[in-house]
Amino acid sequence: AAINQGNSGGPLVNIYGEVVGINTWIASQSGGSQGLGFSIPINNIKTAIDQFISKGKISYGWLGVSLLGVNQDYKDALGVGKHDGALAAEVFMDSPAMKGGLQAGDYIIALNGNDVKDVNQLVRDVGNIPAGQTAKITVMRGSSKIDLTIKMDERTDDIVGDSSKQWPGFVATPLSDSARKQLKLDSNVKGVVVSSVQEKSPAAALRLQNGDVITAVNDVKVSTVEEFYAALNTVGKTEVWFDVYSDGHTISTGRYKLNRK
Repeated sequence: AAINQGNSGGPLVNIYGEVVGINTWIASQSGGSQGLGFSIPINNIKTAIDQFISKGKISYGWLGVSLLGVNQDYKDALGVGKHDGALAAEVFMDSPAMKGGLQAGDYIIALNGNDVKDVNQLVRDVGNIPAGQTAKITVMRGSSKIDLTIKMDERTDDIVGDSSKQWPGFVATPLSDSARKQLKLDSNVKGVVVSSVQEKSPAAALRLQNGDVITAVNDVKVSTVEEFYAALNTVGKTEVWFDVYSDGHTISTGRYKLNRK
């Protein structure tokens, strides 16, 4: 895209005068107009343009999950094989996802019959689904493939920014050899490592910290990510507590009562 300073947001046209993109930014070593220009393809923004013309605003579909791209080691620990997709690391309470049966730890592999390649694609495709419309979402839950039908809602800043609704409020990661070495753990310690604890979330309320190792969920021992999410979504339906190994000691957290609708 040939972009001059100051015309970001303007149309990119082809030789026939057709709008084929919206200019975004320029990468220039000189600070002038010589360099690489970037534009958003018109097909990516047609829906937004139509909404703005008809409604005066742009709205996006909301599923209610915190998505994460994971490597093959994580997929192995999750038991989902080699599928491309995106991990639903956290699910917003009372969200379309939770109401539709999607659980934290589910690995999303398809949306409306189309394979999910990565997180960015899934976020874009979900956003293009109007609020009130249903979507078919295919997930791997361990080695089981499950189809869910979920009615989408509209994404708003206040909903997305409310970390108190994110369940469980952290990302469970495998206790790999490198993590064990970094945390200076004995070989007999089994569990999952707590990471990315969200402020004001259930995890924060339970005083979990990054680097803690969860060894049990509601007294059910867990040693892999797959076992952790399975326990979290079965024995922990009304209230949850964790056994946590930290600084050479294992302690139990308080109990977090769930008020799921």
